[in-house]
Amino acid sequence: MKHALLVSYAAILLLLNSCTPAREKDLARIKASEDSLRADTSKVFNKTLADKNVKLYLDFADKYPSDTAAPVMLFRAGQLSGSLHRPSETIDIYKRILEKYPSFEKDTICLFMMGFTYETQLKDIEKARKAYSDFLEKYPGHHLARDVKFSLDNLGKSDEEIIRMFEEKNKTEAKN
Repeated sequence: MKHALLVSYAAILLLLNSCTPAREKDLARIKASEDSLRADTSKVFNKTLADKNVKLYLDFADKYPSDTAAPVMLFRAGQLSGSLHRPSETIDIYKRILEKYPSFEKDTICLFMMGFTYETQLKDIEKARKAYSDFLEKYPGHHLARDVKFSLDNLGKSDEEIIRMFEEKNKTEAKN
């Protein structure tokens, strides 16, 4: 009797699981993978788990491009890709968001991160200048506009040059 009850219970669970829409299964798989990445307490960035998450995010966006979660998944993929130091992939993901989801709530961050990635990881000053200029043109009143302007004004300068510039500015202001 116990055995029959256990088999019936397993069959019901299997039936319920098979009725779950594919989208919900994909989201559950993503959540489980994200939880694994967050639960890793080794204090070392787990590139394998991060890479798995990037793939899950991209797969979701490919499979459900009209879903409201698609740009969110792409954004998460862009963030993790940046953490994995894959600048070309990161930029491609952010471009994809800007092209396919122009009204996405984090479009400003995507454009900023493109400029930042071009500048800091790819050392492509001209593409960074273009991304930063596009940002200032589209979002002049955004709270990041000041940072973007600073980055734009200091493209190509070394950290030492920027520090010297601030020191000179402080000396000038102290004299006045």
